[in-house]
Amino acid sequence: KASKKQVLCTAFTHTAAQCIATDGCQGGTLHHCLYRYPNWSGLIIIDEVSQIPLVLWAAIQRWMFCGAQFIYLGDFTQLPPCLNRWRQTDITGTVEDAKLFKHLCGHNRIKFTQYRRGDDPAFFRFYTSLIPLSVEVVIDRVREAFPVQQGAPDWTLTISHKQCRAINAERNEQLRNETGGGLWMPPEQQSDRQGFWLLPNMNLIGVQTENSIVNGQLYKVLDTKTLQVLGTNETVQISDVRCIRPAHCLVYYSSQGKTLPGRIRLFVGHKKTTTTAIVVGLSRATSKELVDVV
Repeated sequence: KASKKQVLCTAFTHTAAQCIATDGCQGGTLHHCLYRYPNWSGLIIIDEVSQIPLVLWAAIQRWMFCGAQFIYLGDFTQLPPCLNRWRQTDITGTVEDAKLFKHLCGHNRIKFTQYRRGDDPAFFRFYTSLIPLSVEVVIDRVREAFPVQQGAPDWTLTISHKQCRAINAERNEQLRNETGGGLWMPPEQQSDRQGFWLLPNMNLIGVQTENSIVNGQLYKVLDTKTLQVLGTNETVQISDVRCIRPAHCLVYYSSQGKTLPGRIRLFVGHKKTTTTAIVVGLSRATSKELVDVV
């Protein structure tokens, strides 16, 4: 404020972009901001930098040539880009030690070490100790440490979109049978062509930005017309049912940056599950009692 700089807050995914969104600042996903603000010369804050693919780092340089200053937030031990290629060649490294990245940061780095997501530092030490281990060892350890609990969890995380859709459909039908009532959202009104029952207290995620609904934002259903933004007292009206879908289950990338209240179940048996995904999944919970692993 003192320097009166214009500020742009952005991130690669819709979910991460909503986490970093700040009143009084422009924002959106990186793709959106690069298109809408190609000549931005103010301050740019980019969250979850570990998720940015190499091709976008090349585009980000355009802002550097316009005189922009950068603040990058993130952890390179967390989720990497879901697809990172350059000229049809897979990229295995990160930009953490690249000269370009250091130059964009002004050769400054601040490391935060205080655990703020909950009040269980032993839980934090446990899952951060898993980072250097192979995924096979990690799966064995977390299954032993967090056995399956009775009853349905509040949230489920998986690496597979197909499994995510199946779990959402199964859990939604279970809730419908347990509670009755609800309002049916037909498949033809859904972007993924998968209908669901809109039920009180269920979790939803925005999948398009339209009026009051925001892509990537998590919501709790209050009634068939009103949603509460997760973690706040803010309420919004359902303006278009195409903009929402169930969030009984999320893929790991959709949970990045979020604290998920309640109990979380992790599915770790998929062949593409990684140590990083498991660590990110565990870190969404506030204590070890709120996690089980399948």
